[in-house]
Amino acid sequence: MTREEVLKIMTYIRVSYPRWASELKPDDARLMVEIWMDDLKEYSSDLVMAAVKSHRRVEKWPPTIADIIEKIDVIQGKVEPMTGQEAWALVRKALKNGIYNAKREYDFLPKEIQSAIGDHYALKAWAEMDMGELETVVQSQFIKSYKIKSEQKMEYDKLPNDVKLMIEQTTKLIGGE
Repeated sequence: MTREEVLKIMTYIRVSYPRWASELKPDDARLMVEIWMDDLKEYSSDLVMAAVKSHRRVEKWPPTIADIIEKIDVIQGKVEPMTGQEAWALVRKALKNGIYNAKREYDFLPKEIQSAIGDHYALKAWAEMDMGELETVVQSQFIKSYKIKSEQKMEYDKLPNDVKLMIEQTTKLIGGE
């Protein structure tokens, strides 16, 4: 977004919420514009304005940058990750055919679930387990692992694209994936 587009959006917010930023000093106002430009640079001004308008219709207080990004995610249809129980249900389905076709079943699972399992060998081992142990110990461990992986992915997805690129480059430098 350009400086002019950010100023237009901030003016829209200022008119919608008259007390918003009313006591900012000129230097603080300039810094605020810079911060908004930096944090919203990867979004189009139309999308940001749609998020601001959506916020304004239901909220009594002016939006923060985080509020705007959350509204953008809703507008773009980003879905919440499935719960640990929902993920486990998919694993249980894969386990039905996991003894003879563990690799194929593993490959059909979403990446987040694959990450929580580890590899197709683990899926095969689970398929061969006693049902009592599977439904207690393994299920509990899987749900904990899935929750952690899911939270990590959500946090990563919230990072600005330039930070993600920096992380990927650093990972490649140290010999990661």
